[in-house]
Amino acid sequence: MPKNHFPLAQQIGRVPSMVVPLDAPQETRLQRLLDEVVMVDLHEHPMVWPESSTHFVEYLRNGDYQWGYQAIKQGGWAAVATANVFHGLAHSPDISSIAFADLVDEIGMMLADLHHHPEAIKVGNAEEIVRAKEQGKIGI
Repeated sequence: MPKNHFPLAQQIGRVPSMVVPLDAPQETRLQRLLDEVVMVDLHEHPMVWPESSTHFVEYLRNGDYQWGYQAIKQGGWAAVATANVFHGLAHSPDISSIAFADLVDEIGMMLADLHHHPEAIKVGNAEEIVRAKEQGKIGI
């Protein structure tokens, strides 16, 4: 458990999944598309929340939070561009703006965290995203 001592919500199975019933040919087509298509989410908040949302601001202010790599992978994404800024908002007096230094801190925390998760890698262009997918990794 992180140093903030808040139990974290499950990344997978926290909320019920919706399953669209498909017949065999549709399922085959879907699997082919999932194998071929490179899905990129350009506005994602892939942070793992505490189990109890009442601890959310304290959890953010602690600065020891985690990104939901398992959830990203489960969703079929090849890469996500994170748009958290929650760390900065937690330091804002009215939680409505973010200081540039806080944004830099959050990016630094995420890049440092990436080094502890072999299933995710930093990507900077389309070629690196495709390579991450080919390697079975998540591009961040």
